[in-house]
Amino acid sequence: MKSIVKITSWLFIFAGVLLSSACIQSETDEIHVTLNNDLSGKLTIIFRKISSDEKTIAAQKKEMADFYTDLPKTIQELKESGLKDPQVELADKTDTACGAVLKADFDNIATILPILADNDKSDFEIARTGDTFSLRMQVNGFSDDPPKIFSIKVNGEVLEQNAQNYDVESHTLQWKMGETGNRRIYLRIKTHPANN
Repeated sequence: MKSIVKITSWLFIFAGVLLSSACIQSETDEIHVTLNNDLSGKLTIIFRKISSDEKTIAAQKKEMADFYTDLPKTIQELKESGLKDPQVELADKTDTACGAVLKADFDNIATILPILADNDKSDFEIARTGDTFSLRMQVNGFSDDPPKIFSIKVNGEVLEQNAQNYDVESHTLQWKMGETGNRRIYLRIKTHPANN
């Protein structure tokens, strides 16, 4: 449990810099999870157009310079917290804005659920019985606003789900949070035991 809390706190620090700060904002955010049979997987969070909402150009440049300066330290702290190989890739970097992609591996989906769901309300539940896995949660993401897109790619047969889109070939479920306002996610899968 200590590891989950530690990982969660560092991801909140990173995300807080991006989305919760009074001065740093992001126009679009997406969360993608690839889930293996053993419930380990990959997490990808996409932030588009990260910028400062400071009033002057000088203040915006300072705010973004601080953001850029703190990234290596944040990545190291994510590694030390237990996430596997966390990486932040910046795109379209200028003095006043950029895009970013945070990628990391995790040992168990329970590790990342507290940062995605409303953990103050214990609003997530995972269960595994034999080769059947179920997940129920309300996605909040890192701020008061949920991510625009949340997707989970699974390795198995989807038995039940409430996604707006489901690609049967790739086993990818996608919820468009921004379009519907629905933050509820439910899925039940039968995993394929041979491959991850």
